Amino acid sequence: MEYARIMGGKDSDMYRYFKNCIFRGFIELKKNVESIIYLVKIMSEESELPCFVNFNIQEFRARFMENSTDSEYLALVDKLVDQSYDNWRTNQYDKFQNISNGIMI
Repeated sequence: MEYARIMGGKDSDMYRYFKNCIFRGFIELKKNVESIIYLVKIMSEESELPCFVNFNIQEFRARFMENSTDSEYLALVDKLVDQSYDNWRTNQYDKFQNISNGIMI
């Protein structure tokens, strides 16, 4: 929410630009999904890292929604950004940081 205020609020041109940048990032990820999958597959094979214990490459691939249209991706970005705005978990984490480390957000 603080960053949205810095950008001029949810209705500002900068906020819309921010959402557009996120959307373009998602499109680039989609364009490069094969390379990303390949790299993650190499890292996950015989890895003892906890993040790969129950790792499923097909589930990981599905998260890229390769068959989605650009308009579906745009709707996803809108949803993700809107859900993250003033999110309860983020606000609680900010409070924790303030109390434990004196970090004001």
